[in-house]
Amino acid sequence: MKQKQIKIYSFNRSCIKDATVTSEDLQSNIITLSESFLTYAYECYNGIILENDQLIDEIIKVMLPFSEEKAKEEWENGLTFNDNKYVAWFATTGGMKAEKNNGKCETFFIREDFKKFSEEFEQLISLGKFKEIEESKAQICINKDVLSRLSLGTSSCYMAGDMPDFIVLPQPKFHIIKDYKTVEKFTEKVKDKKDNEVDRTNYNLVDYHFNDDIDVFDGGGIATPQVFWQIQKELNLNYNVEFAIIRAYGIGIKGMITKFDIIRYLNVFYKGDTAYCKKVEDVFYLLDMWNEWQPVTDQTMLLNESMVKLAKYYDSGKGENIRTFKDKLTKVDPKYKNIVSKLYVTKYNKKDEDIEDFRRCYYYEGWSMDCYKRSKRINY
Repeated sequence: MKQKQIKIYSFNRSCIKDATVTSEDLQSNIITLSESFLTYAYECYNGIILENDQLIDEIIKVMLPFSEEKAKEEWENGLTFNDNKYVAWFATTGGMKAEKNNGKCETFFIREDFKKFSEEFEQLISLGKFKEIEESKAQICINKDVLSRLSLGTSSCYMAGDMPDFIVLPQPKFHIIKDYKTVEKFTEKVKDKKDNEVDRTNYNLVDYHFNDDIDVFDGGGIATPQVFWQIQKELNLNYNVEFAIIRAYGIGIKGMITKFDIIRYLNVFYKGDTAYCKKVEDVFYLLDMWNEWQPVTDQTMLLNESMVKLAKYYDSGKGENIRTFKDKLTKVDPKYKNIVSKLYVTKYNKKDEDIEDFRRCYYYEGWSMDCYKRSKRINY
């Protein structure tokens, strides 16, 4: 399935002087973005369908100055391009790390007369949670809890049909007691070649005793075969999809799901109700992170709390839970209805015959693969 490519302008420091962006060859400043939730929202806002290779100029990318003071000045005062004022919007997690041509931190700027779109996008991607966080004055990590969630909206992705049922499970923990060797930095006084005393950084090897819980299965979930049939159908693939990297917006879902026949597994191993699983009239229920019982359907994803980035802002102490999220979905601006309640896929497995070599994978991918292998053993 081929994605549309959307073009925008991108400028490094050589194009910026006195808060004005200029270029002798604008064509050389064009970059390409793949379809993403951001481009889908752009289409909804403008009531248009973007063409492949279409250039949009309401949003541009700019490399900020190395100087923190000058970068802050551009961020707060904006830039002028083609006689239009552009204001700073956000930097993606990848953009924050970018450094080149006397600049660092690649940042999205948005045309001032288009700023309402940025406000609506932030409302849409968090279903109003960003605004609640801001008004609460709570101390949070802006990069992790806000900017990273905005970054999810720029991920290249495919729309893969309606959002399946999903259950957010409490984050699994594993207690580790272990002694490690680590390094400890210290400063020592030494003499240079001219016999002058100077500071030098050195390191000591020290023992470290670890006795605490750690998160496990970070970013790894499972989903029923029906979910993967939906992905295969929506992406027009002629082979079985076994795993997928997914996104879902409004509550910040990000991670990998692996095919697993959850209902059959429960039927095989269910021995009676527990504190976390029960069966009522042939329907299994699992206890979610808000201590609410959720039914397991044939189109269900089981997600860890670490995969649902904004879930922690639905406070059970205030009576909030997954129903609160679903209620917010019903109140979304009608023009965005067709994009917000959808499942998005960024990557998926290749055909077996197309895999030419193998590489080591992240540990949570290994765990998900293990789930897949175990599911194969019960022959679904």
